[in-house]
Amino acid sequence: MSMMRLAMRRMGGVSGLGHQASGVGMVGVIGLAVLLFVLSANVALATTIPGGTLATSDWTLAGSPYIVQTGINIPSGVTLTVEPGVIVQFNSGNVYLDVSTGGVLLANGTVTQPITFTSALTTPITGSWYGIYQIGGSIQLSNCLIDYAGNTGNVGVYLNGSNASLSNCTIRNTLGKGLYLTGNGIAPQLSGLAILSSTLQAIYQDTVNMSPAYHGVRLAGNNPDAVFINTGTAAYPNTLDGSPSALNGAPIILNDAVYVNNTVSLTITPGSQLRFTPGGTGIVVYNGGALIAQGTTTMPITFTSNTTSTQAGDWAHLYFSSGSTGRLSYCSINGAGYLGRALFVGATDVHVSYCTISNTLGNGIYFTGDSIAPQLDHVTVFSSSTQALYQTTLNMSPVFHDMKLTGNHPDALFINTGSPSYNNTLDGSPTALNGAPIILNDAVYVNNTVSLTITPGSQLRFTPG
Repeated sequence: MSMMRLAMRRMGGVSGLGHQASGVGMVGVIGLAVLLFVLSANVALATTIPGGTLATSDWTLAGSPYIVQTGINIPSGVTLTVEPGVIVQFNSGNVYLDVSTGGVLLANGTVTQPITFTSALTTPITGSWYGIYQIGGSIQLSNCLIDYAGNTGNVGVYLNGSNASLSNCTIRNTLGKGLYLTGNGIAPQLSGLAILSSTLQAIYQDTVNMSPAYHGVRLAGNNPDAVFINTGTAAYPNTLDGSPSALNGAPIILNDAVYVNNTVSLTITPGSQLRFTPGGTGIVVYNGGALIAQGTTTMPITFTSNTTSTQAGDWAHLYFSSGSTGRLSYCSINGAGYLGRALFVGATDVHVSYCTISNTLGNGIYFTGDSIAPQLDHVTVFSSSTQALYQTTLNMSPVFHDMKLTGNHPDALFINTGSPSYNNTLDGSPTALNGAPIILNDAVYVNNTVSLTITPGSQLRFTPG
């Protein structure tokens, strides 16, 4: 009996242990089931977008992430609204988001819940997907990240209209250009934008004939960190804004000569740095056009070459045709002279003050045109390979004040030829030229009824012969 009880106790004990082990197993099974349920729930949360033309819809945080399988288009009359915190993932290749004329994309994230447009790859690479394209529609993006775009099109975000606003967004890891702007007269709003790690230009404008509004734009790790303007003729009043508040010190690169047409004014904001691609590049202002580049003592404007080490003659000039208008103040013009001068003045209504012209291949300033009377005040000209100041004729009346000429060949006002046909003054006084001479390269003939006046302190030198 005692043996049976002992056996039963042992069996009960074994049975108890068996129940205990079984309990542990059940807990494990339940835990695994819960985990699988959670994982399956997470997978279920992803929303697949097969591609093609969209209907008006909201992409919600509850449906995030959205997996875009092929290119999608927002057509006319359709609005796609993307909620804060949503992640949109694009399959690799030619997979894009287009906004056509009349279509609307609204993707306004928040600081704590940004919206992300990125690659669907587990390990993304630059150029994984195509990019976001405005094709005449309306785009509003704020607190967004556009990451790993640039496949095929070599662009992260493409804008071709004024109905575009990007604020506090980041465009990053683009294969090609971070932001591409195209279209005469467009004026997109770009504020608090960061463009990082593009393999080509951070911002590419295909023409100067547009007016994007930059504010607080930050560029880093691109090639180069600049606004790159390919070409163009300014056909309406326009402003190039490279000020610190706009671009945070990044330059504007002009890849070709810019022409300012009749009745058009091109304004350069204080603090801007304009760099010209080497060659015959520069700014040409036609009859009736105007170039306004008025810097300040703390925010001068710089015109120079787009090279790592600026050389004389890298780029052409600033050119003021007959009848044009120019206002240059607190400016630096460096490395010009590809066509033999840095500053070409052929008009009366050109005022240059507190500017420096340096490292020129040819003449620092070239004056031409009978009777013109431009004004130059506190202008320094140094390191020109030929004359500091060159007048094609005596028959003009430039007004000089406190000019400083040094390191030129020679440091002088060189007058090539001419006979005065109206009353005129040669002013080589210390207040005008600071002791620099006036060189007369040919015989001067003073005609009937004409008076030629030489100011006190002037030094006239004659070419031998």
